[in-house]
Order: sequence, then C-alpha cells, then structure tokens
Amino acid sequence: MMPALPYARWWPLALLALLVACHTDAVSAAGASDAAPDAPIGTDARGSDDGSPVDGSSSDAPSPSVDSGLPEAGGGWCSPDAAATCGVPDLCGPVVQSVEMLSAPPAPKGGPLPGGLYFLKNVNIYRTTANGSKPTFQYTREFSPTQFAALSYVNGMEESPTSGTFSGSGTNLTFAVTCPTSVQRTVGYTSDATSLTLYETMPGSSDVYEFIYAKQ
Repeated sequence: MMPALPYARWWPLALLALLVACHTDAVSAAGASDAAPDAPIGTDARGSDDGSPVDGSSSDAPSPSVDSGLPEAGGGWCSPDAAATCGVPDLCGPVVQSVEMLSAPPAPKGGPLPGGLYFLKNVNIYRTTANGSKPTFQYTREFSPTQFAALSYVNGMEESPTSGTFSGSGTNLTFAVTCPTSVQRTVGYTSDATSLTLYETMPGSSDVYEFIYAKQ
C-alpha cells in the first residue's frame, strides 16, 4: 500500500509511507533529480524478506521495539479487517518508532521496484532543529506492475486505506490514488530487490521523512 508509498494523512510514503496519498496532512515529494533512468516495474509475486523489520507489540497500547523478526499478522494497532476497503493488504507490518536525524537526507537513487508485499521497518526524520515530533507508524504496502494498495496507522490511529496506480520516472514515483478518492502525488525513492525507501516532506516544514520498507 511506495513507493505512505502515498497514503492517508501521512501518505505511505514513506509510500510510498508508500507509497501513498489521501492523508489529512498531505505530504509533498522530497527533492529528487532525474539522473537515474526510468524505473522498471517488476512483476514477481510475494517473496522472502532479507531485511530485519522491527517488531511491534500486539497489545492495545503497543510499545514499539527494535527486536528482529516479523510480527504476527494483525499485530500492534493494525486490523486486517481494513482489507475490505480499497483492496488493501490483509497483513500488517510491525509498529515502528521514528528517529530524529540532525543532518541532510540521502539523495533518492531510483531503481527497479519488484512487485509484492512490503512492511515498513524504519523511519528517519531529517531536520535541522532537535526535539521535533517523532510519530510512530505501522505501514503495509503492496505493489503489482502498475498498481498499489496501502494500509496505514500513525500514532495508533488508522488512516484511510488507499489504492490506485503508480509509475516511475528517474528517481521519482508518482501515485495516482483512485480509492477512496482521486488524488495524485510524487515522491523521491530508492529501490532494489529487497527494500523500498520513500522520501516525503510535510507542508510548511523542511523535515524530510525517510520511510524504509522491507520486501516480504
């Protein structure tokens, strides 16, 4: 559910947190160059994950941790019941606490984006002033060759599930949300065979959110 890839209030990005749009506090794309070639979109089915996503508590008031291993489906705040809306994934990734980084963000590099299921595993917030807001996220994204779907939770609150189409150009991913409403947004991204990173900014802020997803 991108490249927040675009989604609900935060996105998944990510994207996409999300990878993707339709958030109440919409995010705009991080600056990205077109130095890389158009991003080829993969067609493989869900595969194994070589990364180590952080694990989340399955209690009503979860305390995010950095334990390795994947969570049980439906852990943390996530409810697979949301899959009835917009055809979003019925599996839930771990709860992830964002981390503040007082430096410039990495530059997006683009790359191929294999189809499949992606769980958010890390969120870095790049900013110039310390002690800003550090939200907690639980994002799940799913990609086919030209379509995406996103299931998103921010600070324990469920965001509107989203789905639609996407395309890659250089170091950017553009998401055209068609459910539950129509909206388009573009974010910077870096992708390879095992991970997807989306770069998003908040309106009125110079903070850059780096949403790092692990392919399952």
